[in-house]
Amino acid sequence: MRRTRTAALVLSVMALLAVACGPTTNVETPSPTVEPGAALHGTLIEPPAAMPAFELTGTDGEPIRSEDYRGRFLAVYFGYTHCPDICPLTLGVLKRAVELLTPEEQEQFAVLMVAVDPERDTPEVLGRYMALFNPDFEAGSGDPAHVEQVLTSWGVQVTRQPIDGGGYFVSHPASVYLLDGEGRWVLAFDHEESPEEIASDLRQLMARPAEDLAASAPTSTSAPAVAAGSSEPERWFFALGDGSVLMREADGAERQVLPPWSEQPSEDDLAQRQYPGARELAYDSTTRVLWFADTHEAIHSINVDTGERGPSIDGFADAALPGCGVADLSREFALLPGGRIVVPTLLGTTLVYRTEDGSMETALSPAAFGSPLLGQFRPFAVGLHGSTGWFADSTGGLHAFDTTQWTILEAAIPSLPGAPPTALVEVALSPDGSTLYYLAEDGELRAWDVASGIAVVTPVTAPDDTRAIAIG
Repeated sequence: MRRTRTAALVLSVMALLAVACGPTTNVETPSPTVEPGAALHGTLIEPPAAMPAFELTGTDGEPIRSEDYRGRFLAVYFGYTHCPDICPLTLGVLKRAVELLTPEEQEQFAVLMVAVDPERDTPEVLGRYMALFNPDFEAGSGDPAHVEQVLTSWGVQVTRQPIDGGGYFVSHPASVYLLDGEGRWVLAFDHEESPEEIASDLRQLMARPAEDLAASAPTSTSAPAVAAGSSEPERWFFALGDGSVLMREADGAERQVLPPWSEQPSEDDLAQRQYPGARELAYDSTTRVLWFADTHEAIHSINVDTGERGPSIDGFADAALPGCGVADLSREFALLPGGRIVVPTLLGTTLVYRTEDGSMETALSPAAFGSPLLGQFRPFAVGLHGSTGWFADSTGGLHAFDTTQWTILEAAIPSLPGAPPTALVEVALSPDGSTLYYLAEDGELRAWDVASGIAVVTPVTAPDDTRAIAIG
């Protein structure tokens, strides 16, 4: 995820650039004592994740391969030389961290920046750039198509954003991937960790077996969900093209909780003709109730254990625009903690209903989410055990918001790999809020780790002709 630039960040970059562009000889700094079992400052990846092999062109024009770093710790960063802030800041922090290591420790550690802008960042350009920080720092580039393959294999998504006057920015992950001597991802950190903290973490990892580090992992709700762990849903729901809904348990058992659409709509019934059967889903694991929309104007509920139908919410249009008689075409919705349903409408308003009686609790104006009147659909994804949700803008970019204060948060995802390039992307959030699941344009179910900003492997495969998903 791209971080928002601030004046304080710019000042920090300028200060670090003054350090980064100076002499690169080691500073005689006493090596601090690391207490056994001391806490790590970065985010420990447990268990370690084996990363794909790669081959790129180094700054000297010679190939560099992942196996070249076996036996050493390797910090991999994805960046580019025209980056105005995060890249020089991160490399400056790494430069200082290396200077805090002893010569023996430096022999066990390497830094590699992988170019996300290979058209401009040739090996020669990268060589001059990396030398400003440390002559031992390496960078890999190559043919753009080949570099794109490496990025894809690592689940790294980059997007270009044109700037006034020509040129472009490249949005890219801000995290540093620390691999161990076997090429496994063991730690994640970024420029927000100080050089002293990074050097301390490196000493911890160099001195202790990886299996002994789990106890010192930070207890952060934003830790990357590399392994599914507690965030793995217990139940998956798939709305299929025939209007039916399939439920799949964690053990793989499947059953149908809603039958295929059997009603024959009349030719003048626009709602039924365009949207037969279940189209949008949300599941409340605490009550075992699945909510689904099957017409323009209603959301229904069913207990998936007993099959008993529950309450429904009707008449969005009349509630949002009293007396106007304008049909509300949006049937995107999400469950909120506390028995509420949020519905973004085609007319730009956002409505909150109480599930117990279907009454409307709040009607938010289009300005609440920066949406113009008659804006695009904006699907919501909300975890039932937190206060952060996600909504999509008209381009398919996702933005975080606070579900209690209805305020926009800093976190944003410019695009999801392979997702439709519109706000119609179908998304669901894991119960703990760590992972976004979405349907790609090719129909595959994919996942995005919210904290690390990288694609991760999904634990299930969506059935053919899936058009909506829910988890819990």
